[in-house]
Amino acid sequence: MRLSAIRLAGFKSFVDPTHLKLDSNLTAVVGPNGCGKSNIIDAVRWVMGESSARQLRGDAMEDVIFNGSKGRKPVGRASVELVFDNSAGRLEGQFGQYAEISVKRELARDGQSTYFLNGKRCRRRDVSDLFLGTGLGSRNSYAIIQQGTVSRLVEARPEDMRNIIEEAAGISRYKERRRETENRIRHTRDNLDRLDDLRSELGERLALLKRQADNAERYKQFKAEERQVSAELLVLRLQAQEQEGREQESRIEAARVAYEAARAESDAAAKSADEARQSQQTASDGLQSAQGAFYGAESALSQLDQAIRHAKELAEIRRREQAQLAGELDRLESEQKTAGDTRQSLERELSEARSALSSATGEEDRLAEQAAQSESELSRIQAGWDQIVEQAQKPLREAERERVRVEHAERQLEDYARRQDKLVARLAEVDLGAAEAKAVASRKRHEASTTDLEAARTRVTDVDQQLAALRTTRVEADRALDDARQQLHRVRGQRTSLEALQRAALQQDQEQLGPWLTQHGVAERPRLANLLQVEPGYETAVESVLGPWLQAVAAGEMPEVDDAPPAALGLVSDGQSGAMAVPATVAGARPLIAAVEGPAVLMALLDGVYYTDDSSTVAQRAHHLKAGQRLVTSDGSMFGPGYRWYASAGATGDSVIARERMLKQLHQDLQAAEAEEHRQRQALDAAREQLATLDRQRSEYVAAADQAGRESARALAERERDQSQLDQMKRNQVSAQTELTELVESRAAAESSLQAARRSLTDLMEQAAQAEQRRNALQAELTQARQQMAEIRHGLDQARRARQDAAMRLSERETRLGAARQRVDELVARRRELDARLRAEDARADRSEKPIETLEAERGPAEKHKQAADADLRQARERLQTAEVRVRERADLARKASAKLEPLRERLQQAKLDAQGLQVRRQTLLERLQEMNVTLASVRSGLSEDATVDAWVERLASLERRIQRLGAINLAAIEEFAEQQERAEYIDRQHADLTGALDQLTSAINQIDRETRARFRETFETVNGHFQTRFPMLFGGGEATLELTGDDLLETGIRVMARPPGKRNASIQLLSGGEKAMTAVALLFALFQLTPAPFCMLDEVDAPLDDANVSRYCDMIRHMSDDVQFIIISHNKLTMELADRLHGVTMQEPGVSRLVSVDMEQALEMAG
Repeated sequence: MRLSAIRLAGFKSFVDPTHLKLDSNLTAVVGPNGCGKSNIIDAVRWVMGESSARQLRGDAMEDVIFNGSKGRKPVGRASVELVFDNSAGRLEGQFGQYAEISVKRELARDGQSTYFLNGKRCRRRDVSDLFLGTGLGSRNSYAIIQQGTVSRLVEARPEDMRNIIEEAAGISRYKERRRETENRIRHTRDNLDRLDDLRSELGERLALLKRQADNAERYKQFKAEERQVSAELLVLRLQAQEQEGREQESRIEAARVAYEAARAESDAAAKSADEARQSQQTASDGLQSAQGAFYGAESALSQLDQAIRHAKELAEIRRREQAQLAGELDRLESEQKTAGDTRQSLERELSEARSALSSATGEEDRLAEQAAQSESELSRIQAGWDQIVEQAQKPLREAERERVRVEHAERQLEDYARRQDKLVARLAEVDLGAAEAKAVASRKRHEASTTDLEAARTRVTDVDQQLAALRTTRVEADRALDDARQQLHRVRGQRTSLEALQRAALQQDQEQLGPWLTQHGVAERPRLANLLQVEPGYETAVESVLGPWLQAVAAGEMPEVDDAPPAALGLVSDGQSGAMAVPATVAGARPLIAAVEGPAVLMALLDGVYYTDDSSTVAQRAHHLKAGQRLVTSDGSMFGPGYRWYASAGATGDSVIARERMLKQLHQDLQAAEAEEHRQRQALDAAREQLATLDRQRSEYVAAADQAGRESARALAERERDQSQLDQMKRNQVSAQTELTELVESRAAAESSLQAARRSLTDLMEQAAQAEQRRNALQAELTQARQQMAEIRHGLDQARRARQDAAMRLSERETRLGAARQRVDELVARRRELDARLRAEDARADRSEKPIETLEAERGPAEKHKQAADADLRQARERLQTAEVRVRERADLARKASAKLEPLRERLQQAKLDAQGLQVRRQTLLERLQEMNVTLASVRSGLSEDATVDAWVERLASLERRIQRLGAINLAAIEEFAEQQERAEYIDRQHADLTGALDQLTSAINQIDRETRARFRETFETVNGHFQTRFPMLFGGGEATLELTGDDLLETGIRVMARPPGKRNASIQLLSGGEKAMTAVALLFALFQLTPAPFCMLDEVDAPLDDANVSRYCDMIRHMSDDVQFIIISHNKLTMELADRLHGVTMQEPGVSRLVSVDMEQALEMAG
């Protein structure tokens, strides 16, 4: 791959589109200082992805765009394109298939930079990847050496020198792959940590969803049964509608019969009216026919009148044309006679002109002979005159040259004086103190801006730390909110389960009692157990005493009941439960009523009941009880006078009252969980709001830091500019002093040259005066010969003019005579034409008189035909009027028959609408069946014969109540459980995949390291060998080597050691500038010997070298040009002679670079 062309437009000083063709391996770019040669190298680096404006000798990237000049306006865009020839297929990768590769970059003033590869837009990284491993792939590229930087190649730090060797070895690709692999490993480990957290959270979530999904399954079973009953109810209603539809069909048939009879009567009346309308239409057609005949006769008569008028007008026009043709014929006869007279006169004048021409020609020949003799004599005298004039002019010309030398020397002396005055003024104006003060001030501004930048970056770092802490807080708040929500779901689930158990224990779900309770208005009343508040520890004793009364309905005011309920049922009054009188203790036992709060009816239900927790003596104490009194123990056993009842073991574990207390406690827990969930949600929202605020604050700080960075960069640029100006002023001062000294010496030399020129001028003026005297003596003889020659020439000119005048008169007469003859012929032809037209017009006028008489004869019959058509038209109008009267009479009869038909039609229509409404309702029921995804036949086949609509309505209502008693159900739990379970399996697979990928990436890192070590060692040893060979060739002796600074081949740096001939081993820093440059050239060529880059650009590398070293430098370039393409910028003549093609860069227009190219082979061929 080689560079075949560079195209620039708007880049730095190359404002116009410039095409630099590189068709040789040895190309030199030459030109004066400041003309823009180095801009070509900047353009190449820029298009290859350089992002640092300082590396391109600017303050900002927009500085590469042409910024205007004295005669040019700034442009808005810079563009550079490199064209590579890849016909050898050296480039690998996806672009290896192309024979030509184009890399282009554009930059607009808005800062937008665009890259293109083969005309397609791409990323900067794509361009960088294209050149990886070719010697052009990094900022440390060894293929582009800029002006004054050649020694940096060997002065580079060990780690930078390593980068150069890596680029030559193509290891930069491996490093890029290793960097990407390390990023992937880091991301993979982060993903594994996140997956571990997700797996833990999903385990807890799946356990909760499993419980909710089981509840949802029971709910779906009830809904399926409800759906089946609903479908059967729809079928029952459809059957009822089928019977109603048959009855409706009978009503429609009766209405249709009555309507058909009335319609027959109406149709007969309408038919009679139609017949009358046909008669009317016949009469109307006759009227239209009569009108047409009348209008036709009237139109024919009008056309005859118009034709008569047109024939008369045409006859008049033809009479006028005949008169006009007769006049034209008379005029032509007169003009023909005049033309004949003119022709005879011109024939006489032509004979006279021929005679005058012959006489003038003879006189001209005589005078021409005399002029030839006089011309020969004048030539002889003029030759002598020219010789004398030449002798006189030679000293004058030499004197003029000396005068010019004198004037030039005088102007030069004046210029030297002015320049001397200006230099003295410049030296006086140089104010180093002010420049130094300005540089110090800019340095302080830069230090202050750097401090501001550090402060801004510190603020950003502080905000980042706060953001990290707040993000942790947000994560914790998110987890706390999730815990609160799980607690809320758990409490709700427990409450739902306990409520279901409590309803079952209190028999609130009994279907037999539902209608009876609803009938008496107590279906929604609470049970007695719901109204009790029992001290802890007394629940079993109270439940044992009250027994079935706990299921009793607290009905408020006791209802009046005439019918008994269908099942066992207790009713109690829930009157105000104010302070109740507590009886005294009996047998050392506490009254049970003292441990219970509830309705007043408890006094009656718990009267005479006492509680004891001493089960060992309760039997003995029971003997002291009175009738109606009893003792109850904590396990629910009861003792009374003459009886005992022992509770079964474990009965206390399922207490209705205890469950009621738990429900109340769960209600409080639910409120607390909801409050906690609300508080955690607010905390999370607050954390998110704080996080958003800090994000905005960070954006502001980052913007401030960016602004501070720009200010710091601007201050740094000002500091460097002021320091550069100070250095330049110092250099200018030294330069001005040197120039002033040289100017004084040049002025003295110019004064000496002026004196010599003045003396030479005086001698030459004396020689010119002597030649002038000889010239004046010959002047009189030459003047007399010229006067005689002038008189002869004057006579000859007069003779020539006379001959020419005679020839012109002869030619004029011949032309006029030809025109006169032609005019006579034209007039004869025109007269014949007019005679023919006049005869034709006379004949046509005779023919046009006959049609007028014919037309007037035809008008009489046409008038009679019009009168007959008018009589027929009046009769047709009378017939139409009679038919219209008959139509109106028949139409009245048809309207009366139609009026009778309308009520019958409406009745039939209403019957049909009723049937349609019934059909719509039936269709609605069928659509509902279809929506339920069942068919009428399948439901009807499974329906019992004794099924009725009312029974199925009650059955459906019962199912709905059972569904309602299930409470809140999370139907999405089933699907969510399946999704989360599938997600858990997917995460497990991801975890396994990431673990395997991490192992593969670690193995890839190890493989890359092994290949990098091997290739680096091989490249280092090869380049070192070439370097050790090239160095003595350039220096004529000495030795140089590359040394590793460490043992780790992945990290070690490289140090350059060199010893020129006759010197000891020394550091690179101790070598002279020329020695550094030669050492760098040796290393550069050693690198190219290993890995030739597509091209090598050298900008004034030979500047610090003497002629002998330049010669060896050129020999090595010539030797390597067989494998490497060199583009050399140089001022050295030896280097210029090396090139096959020269490209000159000029700046004739200030600030604008232009290119001039020369092919050296073609130039030598043309010169030879």
